[in-house]
Amino acid sequence: MDSSSKPVIQVSTDFTEISNFAIEHAVIMARLFRAKLLIVHIIDKYSRKLCKDENMPIECLEKKLAEQAENIKKTNGIEVEYIFRDGSIIQEIATAAKEHDALLHVMGTHGMSGLQHITGSFTLKVIKHSPAPVLVIQKEPGKINYQKVIFPLELHPSSKQKIKFAKLLNKHAGSSFEFFADYQNDKRASVRIRADLKQLSTIMENNGIPHNESFAKPKGAFHKQIIDFAVEKNADAILVTSDPDKFSWNPFNTEVKILYNEAKIPVIFINAQHLGMIIGGR
Repeated sequence: MDSSSKPVIQVSTDFTEISNFAIEHAVIMARLFRAKLLIVHIIDKYSRKLCKDENMPIECLEKKLAEQAENIKKTNGIEVEYIFRDGSIIQEIATAAKEHDALLHVMGTHGMSGLQHITGSFTLKVIKHSPAPVLVIQKEPGKINYQKVIFPLELHPSSKQKIKFAKLLNKHAGSSFEFFADYQNDKRASVRIRADLKQLSTIMENNGIPHNESFAKPKGAFHKQIIDFAVEKNADAILVTSDPDKFSWNPFNTEVKILYNEAKIPVIFINAQHLGMIIGGR
């Protein structure tokens, strides 16, 4: 395959342990998708502080990034490129993903701290600006191979849009899926979500994708049940839809609660698109 035609798995790094874990996850994805890896470092105040503390010019970080890329290439036998640029991390990560038509962006998170509880999750802001799906991790991959994925299904039409990426995961990673539908007390709403589940199951069956169906319990917050279900199934990841129009600082935003789940299960976020779009084909 020509290098220019290879899909791109993008990963951001700030040279911390958690970003090194993100690179490990990204390497797994690059292998599965037969993609090239694009490592991105955006110079910010933390980069400058690191250089100041170690009494070295900022250019040394680019050298460090280049050495890291070369080491990953030699160790894993995959094509690796890097981007080193100045600017807003949130904006530049999105710009890089758009420029390279990234299939997926991978990033690590330590969780929310300090002013993020007031201004909103930094990671969620990156997600909402990203033109590509974003995989967020909180620990090293271990035995994760992205073969068992939880597919939560809510009543909102955007919830079904994840089916496109689910098909890609199955094609390249051999992923199977556990549909987990939200409980609906209202009879009309219950009929609707069951119809949505049937539609998605039909798409899976038509594409030969292994899947199971389960429903949430009548009592208990859906986001908590999603995490418990993922733990029970020993899932590799949870596939969710993010609404770019929701404020990231909303304390009741369930996206944040799934993102920073205590089980530290990787979460793949798909930004909701126009609701009139085809959800995934046959």
